[in-house]
Amino acid sequence: MKTLSDSLSNDQPAFEEPSIHSLFLEGVLEHAGEGYFLLDSALVVQNPLSRSAMRCLGEENPVGRPFLKILENKVTGEIIERSREYLTLLFDPDLDEETLGEINPLAESEFCYENKRGLWEESSQLRFSFDRLFEDGQVRGILGRVRDVSHEHELQKRLNSTEHQVRQQMEWLVNILHVESSALREFLAGAERELQNIEERLRTPGKPGEYPQVLEDIYRSVYIIRGNAALMDLSFFTEFGHQFLNLIADIRQKTAPGAHDFIPVVVRVKELRSTLTEVENIVRRVSRFHERFRAKRSYESELLVHSIRLLVNSLGSELGKQVQLVHDDFDPMSIPFYHRQAVKEFLYLLARNALYYGIEFPEERKEQQKPAVATIEIASKVTPDGLNLRLRHDGRVLKIERLIEKMLVQYPQLKEEKAGWNDADISRLIFTPGMVDEEERDLIAGYSLDIELLRKRVQSSGGRMKITFTSKAFCDVIITLPLRK
Repeated sequence: MKTLSDSLSNDQPAFEEPSIHSLFLEGVLEHAGEGYFLLDSALVVQNPLSRSAMRCLGEENPVGRPFLKILENKVTGEIIERSREYLTLLFDPDLDEETLGEINPLAESEFCYENKRGLWEESSQLRFSFDRLFEDGQVRGILGRVRDVSHEHELQKRLNSTEHQVRQQMEWLVNILHVESSALREFLAGAERELQNIEERLRTPGKPGEYPQVLEDIYRSVYIIRGNAALMDLSFFTEFGHQFLNLIADIRQKTAPGAHDFIPVVVRVKELRSTLTEVENIVRRVSRFHERFRAKRSYESELLVHSIRLLVNSLGSELGKQVQLVHDDFDPMSIPFYHRQAVKEFLYLLARNALYYGIEFPEERKEQQKPAVATIEIASKVTPDGLNLRLRHDGRVLKIERLIEKMLVQYPQLKEEKAGWNDADISRLIFTPGMVDEEERDLIAGYSLDIELLRKRVQSSGGRMKITFTSKAFCDVIITLPLRK
């Protein structure tokens, strides 16, 4: 009986005549679950090889063909090149097996199979291992083993996906528990409305020239969702919204966005829809928990001031601004339970807006003869008209009028139209390319969207809002909410 190494010899056949041993070997190769094949020193496939190996390699008769040629169009060019280097190293008898095993580029690879027309048809996850065949201290050939592990790979992917989903839902659950059920339901309803607006805009985008406006509309809706999530400290939703806004911002910078640019937007919208559905399921499960384990009102009142102070301190530090919170005239205990979550959201949004768009950096404040440390003051008062909330800061406000005057200097033909402008006209003018620079446009966009979000939230609560300001000295916002009889 010849050895396997003998089968690689060029001067005699592998088996001279059938024998019980050769029949046994053929039976093993025919029915083995793992694929076996032989490579000579030129990396050419030799006999014997198993039927399973032929299936895995996607070849009816690979004998006599270079192994690297068989890999073409099935794996990447980089893997083929690394496989060439690796298989060549296997013929160096001085290299140890353990080291060689660690650098195997085909240890687990995705193989893509083409049909007769050269089109991709299917793929499998294959696991290769290689053993050297020695004779007289020299490596005469390589015994390759291959196994289709697609099913195992798919099961592992599902397991990893399930584990990730469980961890994600646990994080969401912890994040959600601190928010009132009614506020969560209101948030979800608002997010659903904005998501429907986005889906409608994607269904009817119009002509290519209208794509920039479609992006603006989607940006506005995502901004509102993110803003509402931030108000309730739903960090996972806030981060998702932030990434979505960055994606849209990148597309908006293109001179002429095309339909293909909306593909990642559509993907994000589907992810947002899926996330919204999962959160709705979680909210339904925790609603009873909220009702049974509601915290004492005195503790919630302390927590409200603490959370606003935490926002001011953390965001101020992040932005490099020095701010103190004054709340001497703010009485959380006077706030009715049914307005408590709304009050928290309003104060969050106003404080964040002041930090981002109003309060100056310490150096700027010193130049304006202001204290380096800015002040945000909150106050509350119950009157016959309702519950009055007030937030005042001693920073500047956006100089919309200054920007308008700047545009009129640049475009004097607009002066006659100025008298008839409304807010929508001004918004369209500001966002017209070339009217204002990118930094000013982003500043105005953030400020106006925040104010729009706040106005919608106040109106949905049946309240009203009044803003008083001077360009450099202060900004005073008063919100009045009705009291139930």
